[in-house]
Amino acid sequence: MRLAAAALLALAAIPPASALADAPDPTFQATLRRGPCMGTCANYSVSIDAGGKVTFSGSRPSRGPAPPPCPGTQTWRIPLSSVTTLRDQLDRADFFALKDSYRGGLMDVPTFSVTVTRGGRTKTVVDRAGEMAGMPKSVHEIEAAIDKAAGDDRCLAPR
Repeated sequence: MRLAAAALLALAAIPPASALADAPDPTFQATLRRGPCMGTCANYSVSIDAGGKVTFSGSRPSRGPAPPPCPGTQTWRIPLSSVTTLRDQLDRADFFALKDSYRGGLMDVPTFSVTVTRGGRTKTVVDRAGEMAGMPKSVHEIEAAIDKAAGDDRCLAPR
């Protein structure tokens, strides 16, 4: 009887799933990595954490212009509302249900990878000309949303 009562009390303490979905997630992090190509493709990584900290690290393209305007590693903050918008977009896209890799047959294209930690789980999705391999449009939208939320255009535009 005591065991059953303890189990009922424990279950009563667990919030409903809808409350967990809306709760702040201190483990949240989204990272976009864009690899080099044989031309002038940007080569960088940008991460956004639950508190709005952005970490950008860029390097010189293999050919072409000077390095990005933010050489090395830079950090800044974004509004928490931007983090929430990004988190919600990832949830709507059902990020954790996507395949791990979408690779098309092209050679001279950058490889994008998106790594998301949410609720303590981590998943990476790799995109190398992924649309040729049936990649959903939502993956490109997520890649763009990470760049937009991070505000990293200031580090990618030539001076």
